[in-house]
Amino acid sequence: MTFLHLLVLAVGALVAIVAADVLSHADIGPWPVGVVTILLIPLAGWLYSAWLLAFTVGAALGISIVLVGSWGRTFLRRRRTRREMARRRKAARAAQLGGDPHRRP
Repeated sequence: MTFLHLLVLAVGALVAIVAADVLSHADIGPWPVGVVTILLIPLAGWLYSAWLLAFTVGAALGISIVLVGSWGRTFLRRRRTRREMARRRKAARAAQLGGDPHRRP
């Protein structure tokens, strides 16, 4: 793989990230970018195009970065929600018992 192929790979990753971000802001989600990437894989093999394959691999890398970031944000949001619910439950229990909500049992 030449330097130009690596450059096309990087461009593919950037295009996928930007396209997924634009689609996410339009409330569509990044899934169309993934579908196009999956469709480009057999096309690159059928055409025997190293350039198209480099772009497709870059796009796959870019969409995987977007999806892993989205999963990470979802995980952290759910974790924060659980912590807040536990804190509220503890404060409500302490209020019912008439104790200090910040005191450790």
